[in-house]
Amino acid sequence: MAVESQFLVSDSVRFFTEHWTEVKDLKLEYGNGDSWKKMLDQGQQLLNQFREDQRVLIDDGRTDFQVKFRRPLSLSQRHFLAYVDALGWVDGILCLIEWKTTTQAYPESLLRVFELDPQLVCYSWAAQKQEVCLVNIVRKKQPEIQYLHARIRKRQWKSLGQTIGLLASEMEG
Repeated sequence: MAVESQFLVSDSVRFFTEHWTEVKDLKLEYGNGDSWKKMLDQGQQLLNQFREDQRVLIDDGRTDFQVKFRRPLSLSQRHFLAYVDALGWVDGILCLIEWKTTTQAYPESLLRVFELDPQLVCYSWAAQKQEVCLVNIVRKKQPEIQYLHARIRKRQWKSLGQTIGLLASEMEG
């Protein structure tokens, strides 16, 4: 919600702060030295960084988040449904966007590994869009945002479509 609010409200940091304040008194378990206040500070810092980066452009915040794709299965009368976090432009490339929050950054040397990420491959196949981007929001001592692009190959679509179609057919049987 906080990332999406960048495109929907005038002050996403205030939006995040107000919503995070609503959970202040809940009995939440924090790990790795986290606290309510530390997560608030990191969230505010990351939202400001995201705004400053200006690397993501969403054409219509009302329709381009949680985008539903429906794909017919080849060996079944059923459809596969996928909900992609966002559809937009990252670094000038039109792509499917997946937001992820983690405490670990991905090594720069392994960036092609995202072409094998099952979730990204699945979304790409369902939407029939080869360009994908994982926006990795890294919560660590020095928070950062990684913009990790991948191009999913059509041969991957074919293999995934056959596998899912066969699985659905077997389940129906």
